[in-house]
Amino acid sequence: MATGSTFSPVDREKPALWKTPAGGGEAVQVTQDGGSESYETTDGSLYFYKGSSDGKSPGEIWKLPAGATDPERVLTGIASNEWTVFEAGSCFVSDWALTPQSLSFYDFATRDVTRFTTLPDDTRVSGTPGLSVSPDGLQLVVGLTEDQGGDIMLVEDFH
Repeated sequence: MATGSTFSPVDREKPALWKTPAGGGEAVQVTQDGGSESYETTDGSLYFYKGSSDGKSPGEIWKLPAGATDPERVLTGIASNEWTVFEAGSCFVSDWALTPQSLSFYDFATRDVTRFTTLPDDTRVSGTPGLSVSPDGLQLVVGLTEDQGGDIMLVEDFH
């Protein structure tokens, strides 16, 4: 059952997450202190979003129960657009500033973080978003960019 969609408009004075009901109607403000890149659980009971406790730390993930006003920080050091939520937890990529980057899993039940792979030094997760997890958590798709340098190739007699 669709619960609606969350969004962070760019034309507001202070950034915040808003929710539009699935059946239409007026948007309702979800967060009071900003937020972007949001996910809502399938039952609509929780929101997860990217935010900052000090306005300067962009790599923080926050959890907010529906109808609540006090969010809880659950993760730090997350790369922009490189995280996703599914039923059991969140998969995420470490911040771009960290080399090498890693792919990790945050378990909602235990609150444990498990790193399941480290990317080679010349490899970055690419795309917006750069990863996706199946709803059952059994499959992960990641877009990778290796060595963003380039090569020039001369091809003769190609016509």
